[in-house]
Amino acid sequence: MNAQTAPLLLLAEDDDELRELFVAALQQVGFHVVTVDDGFELLDYFDKVRGHSLPTPLVVVSDQRMPGHSGLDVAELLERRGVRVPFYLVTAFPDADLRNKAERIGASVIAKPIDPKDLAQQLVEYV
Repeated sequence: MNAQTAPLLLLAEDDDELRELFVAALQQVGFHVVTVDDGFELLDYFDKVRGHSLPTPLVVVSDQRMPGHSGLDVAELLERRGVRVPFYLVTAFPDADLRNKAERIGASVIAKPIDPKDLAQQLVEYV
């Protein structure tokens, strides 16, 4: 499977080392991974999708707490825009409030720490 035929996964993670580990694990299970560094870039990516200059990802994995906008902020905005894409929020602080807000918009919460290979296996259903 090459980048043109592999399912597109958008990864938003501000920690460089963790982002690299996630990318390696996700590519190993068959994803073509596009990365962004923060909430501003995540939102900008979807603005470009809306303008048809970038493809819609099959799934989004986003850090919850990152510069700019939180992963939940972007997921809520996308939901209001009618964008339907599986959205996973990765966080070290998976409290009930976050889980409830995420559930209301159809997003899922994944608790850190998580082994990148375990995350990849959870998402393998999209490959």
